Amino acid sequence: MEKPFLSLAIKNPRWFAQNTDAVLKTAEKELLVIAKLPSKEKRTVANVLEPFGRATAIIGEMQSKAHFFAAVHPDPKVRKAAERSVEKLSRFSSALYLRRDLYEAIKNVPEIDLDKETKRFRQKELLAFTLTGIEKPPSIRREIKKLMDKAVKLGQAFDRNIREDVRFLEFPAADLEGLPEDYRKAHKPDKKGMVRVSTQYPDYYPCMQYAVNGEARRKLSFLSNNRGWPKNERIFKDLLDTRRRQAVLIGYANWADYITADKMTGSAKVVRRFINELATVVKKTSERDFKLLLERKKKDQPNAVSLDVWDTAYYEDLAIKERIGLDTQEVRAYFSFERVERGILEITARLFGLSYRRVVLPTWHKEVKAFDVYRGKKLIGRIYFDLHPRKGKYGHAACFDLRPGIRGVQLPEASLVCNFSKGLMTHDEVTTFLHEFGHLLHWILGGDQRWARFNGFGTEWDFVEAPSQMLEAWALDYKTLKQFACHHKTRQPIPEALVKNMQKADKFGRGIWVRRQNFLSALSLQYHEERHPKRVDLYNIVQRVGKKYHVQQYPRGMYFYTSFGHLNGYSALYYTYIWSRAIAEDMLSVFRRKGMYDKKTARRYLEKVLAPGGSEDAHQLIRNFLGRDWDLGAFHAWIDK
Repeated sequence: MEKPFLSLAIKNPRWFAQNTDAVLKTAEKELLVIAKLPSKEKRTVANVLEPFGRATAIIGEMQSKAHFFAAVHPDPKVRKAAERSVEKLSRFSSALYLRRDLYEAIKNVPEIDLDKETKRFRQKELLAFTLTGIEKPPSIRREIKKLMDKAVKLGQAFDRNIREDVRFLEFPAADLEGLPEDYRKAHKPDKKGMVRVSTQYPDYYPCMQYAVNGEARRKLSFLSNNRGWPKNERIFKDLLDTRRRQAVLIGYANWADYITADKMTGSAKVVRRFINELATVVKKTSERDFKLLLERKKKDQPNAVSLDVWDTAYYEDLAIKERIGLDTQEVRAYFSFERVERGILEITARLFGLSYRRVVLPTWHKEVKAFDVYRGKKLIGRIYFDLHPRKGKYGHAACFDLRPGIRGVQLPEASLVCNFSKGLMTHDEVTTFLHEFGHLLHWILGGDQRWARFNGFGTEWDFVEAPSQMLEAWALDYKTLKQFACHHKTRQPIPEALVKNMQKADKFGRGIWVRRQNFLSALSLQYHEERHPKRVDLYNIVQRVGKKYHVQQYPRGMYFYTSFGHLNGYSALYYTYIWSRAIAEDMLSVFRRKGMYDKKTARRYLEKVLAPGGSEDAHQLIRNFLGRDWDLGAFHAWIDK
């Protein structure tokens, strides 16, 4: 019988210290079984791999919970306690993968008698030891350990500075001309006629898209992009230096080479080649898109010579309205939050044969919703929704894993954390919802694993985004949207003609979007290839990389990299988004050919890609679904549409 689901109504900061100590004590007992094995006793699955698997699973689960609550808990004291827990658990984990006794024990488990999953588990754990520096002399291992622990603390500080740095501007009400009616009603002027607007998503993005006043957009853009500055300038340099020193000690030229070693790409050289090839492919399309938007800006400002970063969303919206006849504010009227939330549950249930049952239980915040997930009559996991902004909460959108599934032991759990409006949503927000829900499904549907490390998106990091980007495609499918998108006043379903225009609009500006993603990929790679990161000018690197890969430049005084949270969590791996998009487009070609709700295709995708989690190489998962190796053909066609 499986363990009960987690209890997540944590209110006392002391909970983390108490439970962290208990988890560490349990893990130590498991590892002691391995350490005390007599030298002559054979190393086996039962006396080495299973206790090691249990130890790493409970440590990983506690790390996930602590990392999660450090990002979302409403009480700053609890968030701080959770951060301390992450530090303590990370120190334990780094020390664990530098222990020669454990490494030798796993290494001495004979492969010949192992089943496929267990053999892969052994291989992956040995690789983890190697990539931590296990083969280095004790003095070097001690230095690596210090650097790993330091990187955790620096990363936490970097994230905290972004999360807690919510900034505000006050505008005259007239400066919000062009904003939707519901937005203006929610932002009423004070006695002086001023409106307060924050850098949180529901405030920020509508202003970037709809505010007619370019100066208002400019001010808010600077404010948002400079979150975390100046503190994160120093912290990020220190983090880059710490990562570089660790990579060099382990035997790599730089962090980019080190962190890509166990990914699909296998090396920074392959990533760089992919980025450069993509730059060539997207150049013509992006320059065409940029020219169209600049021409539109010149209608308002005849002397304009550039399209600033705060202009892109605004003029793209205007150009779409004028060239395609699509009013994105009209589109918003069909996407009330509650119907979107319900609709996403309904369409994924239909696609994968699932059902979601609401569970009322205490959690970390009153707005959180919990659902048990069933496949047929079988309970397969639990999910949580924490979908609206609040003070101190993680400000982006993500899926946080809370507990891995282990066959016969426990069911997987994960939470969606987003910052959506409670009223009408933009179509981009609907797409983001589906994207993050794709991660959630991957975790839950891939949660029947013998070994916790293979649960759901426990696969190569540069494949992780493919299933989530796959699900985005349903946000532009008429058969999907007509199931839940209806006008918030008239209750009429979304017209097919409107969806067709939305599909046309989705292609508009795609070149600029891909170019920017490629730029961010190149930037994250370049930062982690620098030889002397403490001495570099981070802004100048933005300019240098931007000239080669972007169609726009970030103006002096805009230090957007200090609010670019992926530079901590993803380090040099931001390329995974665009790499995974290429894979997703190839896999989507099957659905587009067979039908977006074709049962055989959906079942095959579930069974061949999602359910195996990380129990097979990503290249093999894709091959199992497509019946061939993946290629860039569908991706290049998608860019040029």
